[in-house]
Amino acid sequence: MQAHRAFFLTALFLLTSLVGAQAAPAENNRLSISLSARARYESRNNSVFNNFRSDATQFVAQKWTAEAALKDRPCPMLMQVRFARDKVASLNFTYLYQFYADIGKTVVTRVGRQSLQYADSRIISDPPWNNVGRSFDGLRFMWKGKRLHSDFLALQCVTPNGQPPQNPQVLLGSYNSLDLSRGTLLDFYWLNRFQKPSPLGGGDIVLNAYGVRLRGKVEPFGYYAEFIAQAGGTGRKSVSSFGQFYRLNYTFRDRWRTKFEAGLDSASGTTDPTQGDSHTYDPLYASAHKYYGFMDLVGMRNMHDLVLSLESSPAPGWGFNLMHHTFHLDQPRDAWYTTTGQVLLSDPTGAWGTFMGTELDLVISRKSKSGTTCLEGGVGRFWPSAGSGAVAARQGITTPADFLYFSIEQKI
Repeated sequence: MQAHRAFFLTALFLLTSLVGAQAAPAENNRLSISLSARARYESRNNSVFNNFRSDATQFVAQKWTAEAALKDRPCPMLMQVRFARDKVASLNFTYLYQFYADIGKTVVTRVGRQSLQYADSRIISDPPWNNVGRSFDGLRFMWKGKRLHSDFLALQCVTPNGQPPQNPQVLLGSYNSLDLSRGTLLDFYWLNRFQKPSPLGGGDIVLNAYGVRLRGKVEPFGYYAEFIAQAGGTGRKSVSSFGQFYRLNYTFRDRWRTKFEAGLDSASGTTDPTQGDSHTYDPLYASAHKYYGFMDLVGMRNMHDLVLSLESSPAPGWGFNLMHHTFHLDQPRDAWYTTTGQVLLSDPTGAWGTFMGTELDLVISRKSKSGTTCLEGGVGRFWPSAGSGAVAARQGITTPADFLYFSIEQKI
């Protein structure tokens, strides 16, 4: 099996080397056609911090996307068909990823299947790390003035395999971005997610998110702050939660364009999950991978993260990123959640405390001059706290988790 993976990666590398620098999308004044392919080898070990349980995994994930775009007015259109393959057996299919048309000029109505990406991906995103991606069916009304850009949404989240969802999620709301001046942006938004109950029972799930985001620069500093409050109900429980995210960076005036950044993120948890209302933050459709460690062991629920990062470009096309995270639980009796919302560890007594552990990631990337080929690789290690190890192994033993990946992406 390992020989098969090595052959696959070698063959794809040779293909990108031969095609990458010269290939260009087939296009004319009206129609453009393109193809992108990505293969990513991943190796994960000891994700439950327990040497007595063998959970080492190795796999090659794939993402192929064929795109056709019609640029002509008055009705530009875009269609994307995607093949996705992941380590999970059910994530191995071809599906219609996007297919929409834009109607109008002053107010553009985008109708059909579409992906969404807002600001820093804290509330709605199409995660680039994900092989399947995320798209929605419905309507999006977009108005862009001189300084204000407003979107109004009426969408339903898509099940990529084409099967009707067991509990459909309907998204309504408005996202607005105001250019204050000199690159300073103020975003404010309201989103409502309505979810039908599952076949196993329960009530409707309604969640409202109210957010404000400020981002700007005062050279050589840059800053970012976002606060999101949530309120709603899940069956018999009411929900009230919040998330807050802050960044401050400094860009050095050197040839490497080195940037140092410090940040603090918080997502609320529930004091006692066994009774009362829920205060555990729900990230809705956010992208957590690039913010909370490339190992995806910590998600945007019941957590605090102190992050330090260093980015640089030592040569044209090269990228270097070093990140260090220190994680804590917001509420010790609530669970430790991963990026997918699954419970990794929990201690209903809260005796394990709040310290979760630290993670160190290193990512190196190389892009071709044309931008059509990208090679990327990274390593990560997570050192869990003694408390989390005791919960996992019930022996007070903590062992680090390791992660390695290498990806090749080609656009034709």
